[in-house]
Amino acid sequence: MSNDAPSGPPSRPRSTPIPDPDGGQGPPLLPPPTAAQFLRGPGAGGSSGVRTVIVLIMLIAVGVGVGAAVYLGTRSGDAAPAPTIQPLPSLGVPSTELKLATTLPTPPPTPVPDGEPTLATALPAGVTSLYADGAARAVADQLELAISGDPTELTVVYLFPDYAIATAEDPQNPGRLIGASWRDGAVGDVGITSTGGDGGGGDLSAQRFTEGDVDWEAIAALVPQATGLLHIPDGQVSYVAVQRIGVGNPPPIVIDVFVEGPSGRGYVEASAAGDIQSVNNG
Repeated sequence: MSNDAPSGPPSRPRSTPIPDPDGGQGPPLLPPPTAAQFLRGPGAGGSSGVRTVIVLIMLIAVGVGVGAAVYLGTRSGDAAPAPTIQPLPSLGVPSTELKLATTLPTPPPTPVPDGEPTLATALPAGVTSLYADGAARAVADQLELAISGDPTELTVVYLFPDYAIATAEDPQNPGRLIGASWRDGAVGDVGITSTGGDGGGGDLSAQRFTEGDVDWEAIAALVPQATGLLHIPDGQVSYVAVQRIGVGNPPPIVIDVFVEGPSGRGYVEASAAGDIQSVNNG
């Protein structure tokens, strides 16, 4: 043995030597432990703590195996195909029969009374005289509607304070006169008049005119002037006549306003437009 100081630290081997099973320089290998020895640990008097750890490890391994089996079973259930929804069987009823009826029943028509409807005049509110403003036009309108013809071929219209009379040529029998009267707001029945030539076939062209040929509103202005123009202060207008009369072919349509009173009588003649043409006393 040398007493010299070492020159440096001993060299570190590169790897741990492996014992030689053939009796080399390393220690002899021990035989592997049995199962009982493995559970008990090295020696019969091994520590109980070591055994407890080993048992816990085994139990954990068993639990992991059971959990894996459950998980795999669950995943296999998730992968199952979704159930297919089958359509309901057909009821065998046509689709048109399944629709609800939405058409309401049609109400029966309102019955129409037999015969011609009653024609009522519409005089202005508060008007009681046919000479008042607007009254003559309303009465003429109703006579036009009641007497046959389109338009009605009038021959004369007489206006009294509370009623009216009109005649016209019968369109079904030219040359014959038909007539009607207005009273209390309505036109009476139309019939053949007692005048008008030989009962048919006469020429009435010189007498005919229509409602639209006359300014009926002018009558309300002529009536209050008539007594003053005739100088009959105590006179009253007895009636107004609208007709064709005078010279011409046909004669002009005139509006004659007739006045009577204790001091005299007379008439004022005006055109169909209401322009005064003459004043006639006596």
